[in-house]
Amino acid sequence: MERDGFTCRHCGWNPENGNSADRYRTLLELHHIEHHAKGGANTPENLITLCNICHDEVHRGNIAADTLTSVLKS
Repeated sequence: MERDGFTCRHCGWNPENGNSADRYRTLLELHHIEHHAKGGANTPENLITLCNICHDEVHRGNIAADTLTSVLKS
């Protein structure tokens, strides 16, 4: 989370500067790009900080792993 500036790498939300009108976006979570259950490592290259909304969207299949990987490379 420190590497990512305590900010969602997908939408840019963070707890300090978040929109108070957005009552659903409430916290940051770490996401394994390659799922831990499938052998994904607990390494910085495989972890990305996401807000709870974007994290849910990833698990629903609405944000692709390739998108997250490209964000980490930028």
